Amino acid sequence: EELLSGLKGGRFDAAMLDVETVPPEYEARLIYWSPLALVGTQAALESTADLGALLASMPIAVPSPKSGLRQAVTRYLDATLGEAQREKLTLIEIDSIPVIVNLILHHGFLSVLPEASVSNIRGDLGRVPLGEEHALPLRLVWPPGGGRSVGAMVLALMDEA
Repeated sequence: EELLSGLKGGRFDAAMLDVETVPPEYEARLIYWSPLALVGTQAALESTADLGALLASMPIAVPSPKSGLRQAVTRYLDATLGEAQREKLTLIEIDSIPVIVNLILHHGFLSVLPEASVSNIRGDLGRVPLGEEHALPLRLVWPPGGGRSVGAMVLALMDEA
């Protein structure tokens, strides 16, 4: 929301957002779909094949409700758990992936994170990929008009890489 406000106020010419939909007053281009994974310690993830029971049995670190990642986590939990199971969840809001990883490794938490955020972390960190239907979109967003030239320039630079 802060990035959209910055675009609207002219503080930013373009922004990268992890949102499913972009407000109609902006132009956008999908850059990447980031696969998501259920992340926990190896021992926790291997303890049961019933992910619903696992999710209900451990605290879950999640980003704040307005973030695109939290919205993706909510969609995953809604698709995976029944209402009675969702009511039993313990969700703790943390807006820092390094802090979330620390909670997972040292304090018995679970989380749903982009696989790319945790793929190079060594140690006891395990992950269960959630499949294509639970991926996080990353979009370049810019206001029409003045920001478009910056948006087009960024896209051209990305295409060259």
